[in-house]
Amino acid sequence: MAAENEDTFTEEEVFQALSWGMPETEARRLSKFMADDPTSPERIRLEKAEGPTEGIYTEDMLVLLSLVSSEAQGKAELRVARQRLQLALTPEQHSEWEARRSKMRQALIDSGELPAN
Repeated sequence: MAAENEDTFTEEEVFQALSWGMPETEARRLSKFMADDPTSPERIRLEKAEGPTEGIYTEDMLVLLSLVSSEAQGKAELRVARQRLQLALTPEQHSEWEARRSKMRQALIDSGELPAN
């Protein structure tokens, strides 16, 4: 079960990432459906009604999620590698990933969404 959850995102993690670019009510509503944590009550309800679902995250969304916390960063990097059908990012890919994260983080700092620390 642990391996199954090592790259899933909670509703709260998704909400935090979405809240940087949309109103809180919209971010809350969307995060319920985007979160892929198998213990989420909303996901369980959806799977009962519609069958198994898989969260779909673009690499840009994963960059945002990676800025939520160090735990979310690890999950996002693992998810990116898996989406690329790899076990881990190569050193070159990791360097590119970190450049994208730094650019997004700086944009969020500049807009006042993240603290500069």
